[in-house]
Amino acid sequence: MLIRALNLSDREVVEDLITQHVAEVGYVETEFNEELLQSSEDFWKRLGQEGYGYWGVEINQELVAIGGCRPLSEAQAQVGEIQHVYVKPAFRGRGIGAELLQKIIEEASQHYSRLYIETHHKLNKANRLFEHFGFKQIPYALTSHAPFEMDCWYVKEIGVPQATN
Repeated sequence: MLIRALNLSDREVVEDLITQHVAEVGYVETEFNEELLQSSEDFWKRLGQEGYGYWGVEINQELVAIGGCRPLSEAQAQVGEIQHVYVKPAFRGRGIGAELLQKIIEEASQHYSRLYIETHHKLNKANRLFEHFGFKQIPYALTSHAPFEMDCWYVKEIGVPQATN
């Protein structure tokens, strides 16, 4: 298993994984698809910028999991938003999601003091994973848009950002 930074050559596979991820939750409406496309464009434009980290997990040269973190907003620059943590169904139950989430948290600690994630109540296993890693559920979204009708929100305090060497 290899956890590595995503790059532009991963775009098609990553977009397929994101589409699979949201289909599992049941959001396939037109408005959702438009928002997803805009989010995807923003993702690729910002890939590699300070505070924007996106990783994939490869097994036998196949990308089987993805996840990342970015600033929540300019106004909340010390809050990192975890996005699109997804493991292909055939690869679940092997600890891949946990290792990927650990990588995201470690990398995010260099830029943020708090992490935030928007998820859905249908994603029971993912939500338990977030709780296992110390995320606490909160009763409201930290954003005004609450994308894709997600209905569960979690935060984790990770302390003062650590300087990179």
